[in-house]
Amino acid sequence: MRRSMQSIFDICLAAAIGFAALALPGPAQAQVDYPNKPITLMVGYPPGGLSDLTARAIAGAAEKVLKQPMVVLNKPGAASSLQMGLLAQAKPDGYTIGYIPSAAAVVMPQVEKVNYDTLKDFTPIVNLFNYAAALVVRADAPWKTAKEFIEHARKNPGQVKYGTYGAYGTTTIVMEALAKDLGIRWDTVPFKSDADAVVGLLGGHITAAASASMYAPQVRAGKLRILALMSHERSPEFPEAARLKDLGHPLVAEGFVGIGGPKGLPAGIVKKLEDAFAEAIQDTAYQELLKKLALQNQFMRSREFAAFLPETYRQQAELIKKSGVTQ
Repeated sequence: MRRSMQSIFDICLAAAIGFAALALPGPAQAQVDYPNKPITLMVGYPPGGLSDLTARAIAGAAEKVLKQPMVVLNKPGAASSLQMGLLAQAKPDGYTIGYIPSAAAVVMPQVEKVNYDTLKDFTPIVNLFNYAAALVVRADAPWKTAKEFIEHARKNPGQVKYGTYGAYGTTTIVMEALAKDLGIRWDTVPFKSDADAVVGLLGGHITAAASASMYAPQVRAGKLRILALMSHERSPEFPEAARLKDLGHPLVAEGFVGIGGPKGLPAGIVKKLEDAFAEAIQDTAYQELLKKLALQNQFMRSREFAAFLPETYRQQAELIKKSGVTQ
């Protein structure tokens, strides 16, 4: 009799829980069930570059945690601002998220007209990593130091062509600020991605590259030479490399890559995603990729990333003003 009463109680309890779940409003129920189908992770650069490689690595690790596929969708164009615009217009249900890179988040809106507001139109989820850019030349180039390279540029105005990713990346802003400081003139050659800029340099199509991080494997292979790092701190991997600040130019091109969704993304979904990415960044393959590309693991959860964005936006505004690059 006691076992029978217990069975009846268990059945009633299960039924009550089931009815309670059915009674949840639509958005709340969606958060409980999330995710129950594949998630799209948009990337604003073409395949093969820094953003694409890291996105595929982190997506592969995150989908193991979330138990649903995470599909990387490349939407290249306008230094990732095309993808950012699409992300801003997406449905805030957690099934369309995207990369939030520094160029599109804190540079492009201040130098060109874009169809999104970085500080209003997105829900920050996590920051994944930061990177320190570098001015690099081919290993067989005649310039051994940044001083020699700058002197060459001074004597040959307009003859030096440096490659960078997009027309208004953080590296472009630093290079133009440096030229303004030095009173010299060189030409920017924008490429679709950082990887393309490095390939262009290796092929001899440009004089130098202001590279975000795709330079690192080529420096290790002895194909490229670092003239100056655009970082606050010295590189533990390339300790002999001078920084621009060591040369008397306190200019820094340290970018970031985070992940966000459109504004209005429910808190429950944000929590599930940030927890999943917090676990995913421990993945061995992802960590090895960060090391290969000399990327700095600077993981931030949603609240910290949300506070970081406006402060970085303000700092970038000062650098843009100094560079003379305006709308």
